[in-house]
Amino acid sequence: MEILIILVLILVNGLFALSEMAVVSARRSRLQADLEDGDKRAETALSLSEEPTRFLSTVQIGITLVGILAGAFGGSTIATGIADAIREAVPTLAASADAIGVAIVVGMITYLSLVFGELVPKRLALRYPETLSKFIARPMKSLSVLATPIVWFLTISTNVTLRLLGVRPDDADSVSEAEILSLMREGVGAGIFEEGEDVMVESVMRLDDQPVSTAITPRNELVWIPLDATEDEIQAILRDNTYSIYPVAEDSVDNITGVVRSKDLLLQVLSDHDINLQDILLKPVVVPETVPVSDVLTHFKKTGIHTAVILDEYGGVAGLVRMHDLIEQIVGELDGGLYADEEADAIQRRDGTWLVSGQIGLHEINHTIAKFEIPDDEASDYHTLAGFLMARTGNIPAVTDQIEYGDFVFEIVDMDGNRIDKVLITHKA
Repeated sequence: MEILIILVLILVNGLFALSEMAVVSARRSRLQADLEDGDKRAETALSLSEEPTRFLSTVQIGITLVGILAGAFGGSTIATGIADAIREAVPTLAASADAIGVAIVVGMITYLSLVFGELVPKRLALRYPETLSKFIARPMKSLSVLATPIVWFLTISTNVTLRLLGVRPDDADSVSEAEILSLMREGVGAGIFEEGEDVMVESVMRLDDQPVSTAITPRNELVWIPLDATEDEIQAILRDNTYSIYPVAEDSVDNITGVVRSKDLLLQVLSDHDINLQDILLKPVVVPETVPVSDVLTHFKKTGIHTAVILDEYGGVAGLVRMHDLIEQIVGELDGGLYADEEADAIQRRDGTWLVSGQIGLHEINHTIAKFEIPDDEASDYHTLAGFLMARTGNIPAVTDQIEYGDFVFEIVDMDGNRIDKVLITHKA
């Protein structure tokens, strides 16, 4: 009978250990999702995790009581019985029979407590934290209510001690971007997420920190329509390009007066009416080049115009950004396909070297070329490979110039005026 009681006490200890580990390990995001799906048990589990000191106090009271009771039963009954049996079987050990009995009982209880009262329950809790936390939430909640006076005293004592140590008891651990990305990568490795989804999530998180200047079409590459353009000139622009929106400027690209949609222009052409830019001219979205990409996306949603004019710090036109450009910041280069008219920004050659555009974003190189990293103290100084290389040289490089950095050699292959157009990246042997 005594052995059965001890076994029950050890299993109860295991239940407390399982409860503690399950609630602590359960992810709040999953419990919240279960609650939104109508699982009321998740609400109780969330309430336990929101009051960790109260819950842990209840668990510790239970574990302590179980340990005391198990020791009392083992020492007073089973150890005495074992000692009597030793005296009868081996009279020469009669003097040390009590110590041997206690040692056997302690060893047995310790083994069973470790395996069935700690290790197995905690492993189960780590394997199924959300499921088990919902299963034990209500019983543990009820137990904490019954033990309120003791729990209150222990909670107050714990909070006072934490304050003396300079720790705020109500501080909640926030989830960092690094933790989310780490979980995404683990999910990709485990097959939960598709390959590349972790990169897309990281790109979305970076939109708040990434200025729109990293995604623009620079002014020297803009295709724009003069305000006084003839119908033949406009038709030629439409025939030679595939953009959905064109900026309209008076005299120079710095005097953009609006934007027009290509479908509106085509409707005028197909209706056999003279093209009148003023009738279809839309007010442009104008933003400074330092605005984050996420804010520009918000502008696009509000206005319904998916092209923005980007101004530099002096008020001049730095370039243009289209929805297509911002989508590329999330999913990567959209090269190829029916409407592709440009080559990819990064092409790996057969010998392992990379031929890349000088305007490629550094974050894209980080995902494309392994082990390439920029110094942390320079992360906000430039956003393109051209800016990175010019920071290394301190001047405008020339064709065939080579810049060494880390394990890489960067060779200037082509220049477009003063702009770095193509770069050959070689990994050192």
